[in-house]
Amino acid sequence: MKWWEASPERWEWEVHRMSEKYPGSRSYDRRLWLRGVLPLGVPEVFKAWKGEIRPFDGVGNPDEVIAALDQNRYVLVARGGRVMASPDDRPHKRSALPTSAGLMEATFLLEATYKEPPAHPRVELLRPRPSPEAVREAHFYKDGSICPLYPPDGTWDWSRPDSMAEYLDTVAIWLAKYAYWEFTRRHYGKGIWVGSAIPHGKLGLLSRIPCDSQCCCRSGLKFRECHGRDLC
Repeated sequence: MKWWEASPERWEWEVHRMSEKYPGSRSYDRRLWLRGVLPLGVPEVFKAWKGEIRPFDGVGNPDEVIAALDQNRYVLVARGGRVMASPDDRPHKRSALPTSAGLMEATFLLEATYKEPPAHPRVELLRPRPSPEAVREAHFYKDGSICPLYPPDGTWDWSRPDSMAEYLDTVAIWLAKYAYWEFTRRHYGKGIWVGSAIPHGKLGLLSRIPCDSQCCCRSGLKFRECHGRDLC
């Protein structure tokens, strides 16, 4: 039995939260063929959402948002995934980094798929498709999905409970950074990723994860119960 069948009230809550925060998205049953899991020709069914996010839509000149992200300031994510600098934590000064009003038009079509709880969702950028260079350098997982957060930080937790809407808030912030990375790559020859970042190398990740924090692999399990079994 799938989780949404076993817990229909949880699915109703997920739909409610998405309709509040990301009303332009639609839900559907996504069918995937998983090698070695089911007989050939029998797909596995997952709940998924598809919709657009425009992280700079209606924010005016985006330089304050870029400065806030670059200085690791707290930012707000409004309805639809619009990212704004918080009035309570504005950047000390505008960033010297180049910006462009053209960022306001940045639009991304996403597919967000639930995995088996408590695992994190998988979010894929459908349009525009990321280039191989972006997948290598701009905080994607090896499977090409978006890496919007560091799971051991506890930013998102299925059991708290956090919904897909909360996960997409972190994706919206990631998209603002990614839009800027693409802008600087196109216009200056090198993409700039604003704000701090966690290294993606396996050894660097595993060496810093507390045993009772979530594992870095997005399973939603504690590190000691997952990739940290031999380390904790």
